[in-house]
Amino acid sequence: MIIESVLTTMDARGAINFAPMGVEWGEEEIVIKPFLETTTFKNLDATRVAVVNLTDDVMVFAQGAIANLQFPAVPASVVRGVVLEAACSWREVEVRTLDATPPRARIVTRVVHRGMRREFLGFNRARHAVLEAAILATRTHLLPAEQIRADFARLQVIVDKTAGPREREAMALLSEFVRTAREATGITFSFTVDNGDKVLSHFQMTHLSKIIQELISNSIKHAGCSMITLRIKATEQRLLVNYSDDGRGIAPETRTGGIGMQNMRERTNLLNGEFQLNNAYPEGYSIELSIPLL
Repeated sequence: MIIESVLTTMDARGAINFAPMGVEWGEEEIVIKPFLETTTFKNLDATRVAVVNLTDDVMVFAQGAIANLQFPAVPASVVRGVVLEAACSWREVEVRTLDATPPRARIVTRVVHRGMRREFLGFNRARHAVLEAAILATRTHLLPAEQIRADFARLQVIVDKTAGPREREAMALLSEFVRTAREATGITFSFTVDNGDKVLSHFQMTHLSKIIQELISNSIKHAGCSMITLRIKATEQRLLVNYSDDGRGIAPETRTGGIGMQNMRERTNLLNGEFQLNNAYPEGYSIELSIPLL
C-alpha cells in the first residue's frame, strides 16, 4: 500500500531536504522509490537514514509540491535527521538495501523508531482533493492544459463542499501556481492520442512518461518555442510517439548527446524501442519514438 508522506533527509553537511513522497508502507520495513536525480536519493545514498513523516496538514504537501521550502522541524530521536513539526506521527528508518537501477531507486529501509505527536482526526475529502491537486501541480509541463483545468475544477467542488480554512488556502495556492505556470511559459500545447485503448505496463509507462517530461522541459527551458506538439498513436504491435516544437532546434556546434538526450536514449533502449532525432535548426526539431507493445 502506498502512503503519502513527507520524507526528510539530510546531506553530509547537515542540509535538510523535505520531499512529499508516496512510500510503500510496512510496520517493520518501508520502501522508498526516489528518482536517481533527486536530492532525496543522493541523501539516502550518502547517509543511509531518513524520517517518514505522516501529516494531515495538506498545506505542507501543497507548498512542497511547487517549491523547495524549509519547514519547521525538530531533531529525530534515533537517526541523524529531523521530524516535521506538523507530523501527526513518524517513522525513523535506516537503509537496509539500495537498488539504484534507473530511473527510480528501490530502497528498502528498516524502521528503528516510531513517534507520535498528535491524533490523526480522520479522513476528509477536501484534504484528499488538495493532495491530488498538489500532484497535478507537479505535472503542468506534462499534461494538456485542458486536462489540468478539468481536474482542478472537479477537485475544487470537493474543496468547496468539505474544506476548512487551511485546505481552502492550500487549494488557492495550487490553483494560482498552475495558472501562472501556464501563463509564464506562453507556450501552446497540442496533444492527441490515436487508438488510445492500448495498455502499457507500469515499466513502459514510467519510462515513457519520463522521456516526455524531459522533452517538454527542454522545450520550455531552451527552445524559445511557442508551440509544442505531441502525437501518440498505437498500432497492433507498436506505440508511436512524435514530439516537436517550433523553437530554435539544436545548434550545429552544440553536442546532441547531452545528459538529457542521453537519458532519453537509454530509457528508449530499456523499452527495446527506437529513438530518432530530426534536427531542423534554426526552426525547431522533432523526436520520433517507436516502442513495441506487450
